[in-house]
Amino acid sequence: MKRLRLDATDIARIAVFAAVVAALGLPGGFSVLGAVPITAQTLGVMLAGAVLGAWRGMVAMLVLLALVAIGLLSSPVAAAASGCSSVRAPAT
Repeated sequence: MKRLRLDATDIARIAVFAAVVAALGLPGGFSVLGAVPITAQTLGVMLAGAVLGAWRGMVAMLVLLALVAIGLLSSPVAAAASGCSSVRAPAT
């Protein structure tokens, strides 16, 4: 099985896409007929997977999830709270 090797440019791209997805969550979402709110973060996740590839895109989203879990990113990005409670809590 081929191992995923990350060089400096891959790490930089992963960091940039984690930041892009975080930034796309800042404007907030809009509800369609009172349903689940739609945010631009979904676009960022799809864009990261398309540009970086499946594995590097997944690593970028794991970096974003880790930043939310340790509390470095808060409410607009995590939608509910910051820290581990936003990762463990069910969506409302």
